[in-house]
Amino acid sequence: MPRIQSRLLAAGCLAAMAAVARLLPHPQNFTPVGGLALFAAATCRSPWNAVLLTLAAMAASDAVIGWHALVPVVYVALALTVPLGRWLRPRQRPLPILAATVGAAIVLFLISNLGVFLFQDLYPRTAAGLMSCYVAAIPFLLNSVLGNIAWSALLFGAGAMLERCGLVPADPSLSG
Repeated sequence: MPRIQSRLLAAGCLAAMAAVARLLPHPQNFTPVGGLALFAAATCRSPWNAVLLTLAAMAASDAVIGWHALVPVVYVALALTVPLGRWLRPRQRPLPILAATVGAAIVLFLISNLGVFLFQDLYPRTAAGLMSCYVAAIPFLLNSVLGNIAWSALLFGAGAMLERCGLVPADPSLSG
């Protein structure tokens, strides 16, 4: 199997694992999807493949979990984490991965809660209402950060293990 196809297949298998894991009981916002977006963007040649894998995992699990009004907002936020993963391509070490996982959680937090403020009638349409919306969502931010850290560690670790075992060839475009 050509190098690019086997890397994409491995990323696809990990995306499927993330979709299934999202169906298992977990604390709210402690999901694999942020880690998947970072991992896919860091390992897929095409950023579009990374977006596709991430959103496909979300759509597959949302088809089971159920759809909600903010799905488009959440999907846009996840797609916007892909540039952080692209930044990781040549930097797949613990500290840069940690920084990107926190950044991805913050992107999701800012965009999804802006969506809550704009598209749901939970808060008054004032600066104080927007601030209340963000303050109320802080516990979800913590779970997102912790979930991103745990799942990024698992996905990047699994990817590195597959490379070391020779099951997935290393990406020559990442060698120094």
